[in-house]
Amino acid sequence: MSYLVAIVFLWFAYRRLLTYLHIYQQEEYDSGRFIRWMITHYSFDIKASVVIFVIGALELANLFPQWIGDIAVIIALIVSSLLEHSRRPRSKKPLVMTARAKRIFWPAFFSLFIVAVLAAWLKHPIFWIIPVQVVPFALALGNLITTPYEQRLQKGFWNEAHTKLLSLRPTTIGITGSFGKTSTKHLLGHILEIQAPTLITPGSVNTPMGIARIVREQLAPHHRFFICEMGAYGPGSIARLCRLAPPDFGVITAIGMAHYERFKTLDTVAETKFELAEAVAKKGGPVVIAEQVLEFAAARNFRDRHPDTIVVGRAADCALRIIDATQNASGIEARVAWRG
Repeated sequence: MSYLVAIVFLWFAYRRLLTYLHIYQQEEYDSGRFIRWMITHYSFDIKASVVIFVIGALELANLFPQWIGDIAVIIALIVSSLLEHSRRPRSKKPLVMTARAKRIFWPAFFSLFIVAVLAAWLKHPIFWIIPVQVVPFALALGNLITTPYEQRLQKGFWNEAHTKLLSLRPTTIGITGSFGKTSTKHLLGHILEIQAPTLITPGSVNTPMGIARIVREQLAPHHRFFICEMGAYGPGSIARLCRLAPPDFGVITAIGMAHYERFKTLDTVAETKFELAEAVAKKGGPVVIAEQVLEFAAARNFRDRHPDTIVVGRAADCALRIIDATQNASGIEARVAWRG
């Protein structure tokens, strides 16, 4: 009967691993951030563990035989498995079973298989609390096991994409911001496609490996423009993306609270976003920023050092001044002034 419990547990573990993998993927497969997220959100199994503990305690008191306890554990795991889908986080980014996600998932699942066999060998229902609780940590173990291979693989992909960009030399436009970057990217891509073949990073792809994949698989000699959305996941992250895809132009849309827990202060967010501006300035290219970001020291310091920075907003001294904007049945109409 204990090994039947193990089989049911593996079904439970499979479904719960997918839930945690979704979160792990959004945390960029960073085990430290993932574990901190779990602690912050108290994302540990409580209901199934409490039920198993009670069952085990009652069996230790000899109130019923072991096989009844095993059946009760099976029922608890089945119910938890059926409810698992409702626990998955609602996010604009669904779980994508990429090759890397699979490389982490299956070693994690195999490690849980070993834990399940050990729990079945111990035979007492109360020991099933341990496998239930270690499910999320199995992902960190799976990532650790595959890290050496992953690093070699990612380095190869990074070098291939970087070399291809340097060889084909499209005009690269980097776009970042706490919000608005994806919309800006698609709008600008639509405009530039009218002028010449343009490649944009699709959807909300904005990480090193996501960008490298698009460059490796889709960038072609006929592309004149490459629009690259750059996501910030901590200080230095934009600078790394700029080393991968050196930008000729830069656009910074906004500074806000997105991913605030990773940066702690909005000033740190601003400093990270302006890593893009610094990279563009080194190549002598123009940087476009929203007027609102000038409330941050990093933005003001950059503009003071680079007075040719293009500021967009409603103030009279903005290079691109928005005089007024209205929305009606035919769309959005705006009056703007370019350098007066």
